[in-house]
Amino acid sequence: MDKFSKFLEEKLMPIGQKINNIRFLQVIRMAMMPLIPFIIAGSFTLIVLNFPFIDKVLPAGFLEMLGNVLSPLSGTTLSLVAMFLAFLMGYNYAKTEEQKCEEVYAGITTLVAFLIVSPLSITMGEEVIGGVIPTTYMGSQGMFVALILCYLVAKVYCKILSSKLKIRLPDSVPPMVSSSFESLIPVIITLVLVCSINYCFTLTSFGNIHALVNEIIQKPLLLIGTGLPALLISQGLAQLLWFFGLHGDQIVGSVMDPILQTAGMENLSAYTAGDAVPYIITDQFRALFVMIAFMSLVIAILIVSKSNRLKGVGKVAVLPATFCISEPVVFGAPVVMNAMLFIPWVLSRPVFGLITWLFMKFGLCPYPTGVAIPWTTPPVLSGFLATNSIMGAVVQIICLAIGVLMFIPFVKMIDKTYHQEEIKTKEQ
Repeated sequence: MDKFSKFLEEKLMPIGQKINNIRFLQVIRMAMMPLIPFIIAGSFTLIVLNFPFIDKVLPAGFLEMLGNVLSPLSGTTLSLVAMFLAFLMGYNYAKTEEQKCEEVYAGITTLVAFLIVSPLSITMGEEVIGGVIPTTYMGSQGMFVALILCYLVAKVYCKILSSKLKIRLPDSVPPMVSSSFESLIPVIITLVLVCSINYCFTLTSFGNIHALVNEIIQKPLLLIGTGLPALLISQGLAQLLWFFGLHGDQIVGSVMDPILQTAGMENLSAYTAGDAVPYIITDQFRALFVMIAFMSLVIAILIVSKSNRLKGVGKVAVLPATFCISEPVVFGAPVVMNAMLFIPWVLSRPVFGLITWLFMKFGLCPYPTGVAIPWTTPPVLSGFLATNSIMGAVVQIICLAIGVLMFIPFVKMIDKTYHQEEIKTKEQ
């Protein structure tokens, strides 16, 4: 165990840190975070309007009025998430730039670049109507373009801004005015370059960059990243890292988050449109059905522990665990470097993922709708809300029960050791 721990610390940990420190992934994390409250707010309307049996409880007239009142909230948040992301990618890239780069100008530049490469017309029959911004690529379908293109555009803009290609005004000019003029040439050069690239794409069979990225990058990544093998491996690795005291979710999530979040938004778009949701494995699946595995350990401790030490850990950990906070049990039991818990701990998440996947794959439980449920929502409630079905809650209960059975034999061994140590201490 010591040799394996040393291997992880010397070999795997530096790799994880390097991946975590990749600037592209850092900017993505920084750009995604501000969107969370707006995605949850937009999802709230879908939860209310599609709540099971709500049509049996509320009068039809009131329900229609409620829909008219709340629908614009989801339409202006969930349907435009890629557009917001386009601005935030440029803004946060500029924040990470060592040399001075105005965040707002960088954000607006990447937003305009995103709109340039997006279709600005719709076709109705044989008539093409211009001067409109279709929401087709403003939501989940445009997220990968927003992530990749806007990162590159921000990089080009900041690079030009740091060169001599800018208008310099005397120090007596107010900073707000001088910043505008300094950004003028970099903005023009960057956006003309984007326009040129966009024109080249109009000459291809793809028609626009969105179609290319969707076909060559987004679809393959989603196919691989939302597959069962990727889930089992990534979650097993996350648990392994946690076992050695490393933040497994942060390290693994830096790679998996963009893929699973995009899959979640694809599900949400389909659910909003009344279509069948395409993906089983999304960020909601991982957060609400897989990452709750640690709760089985807390329940097992509460059921079988006799030692004062484990009883104390159980009492302290139960409330945070109710809201999906694992640190008290991870470091209190402790899970970290505790060889007796290694097997059930590492296997628990893959087992939860496999059980949930099987229930959904064979039609026993609906797929996650993509509605954003805060990760701190207690299990049972979160499963119900995530799938809009009581079966979501049932699957969580089944997983937790199986998890408890997995942990109990190992918890008994630890508890026996702790109990014997306490008896020896009293005798002394």
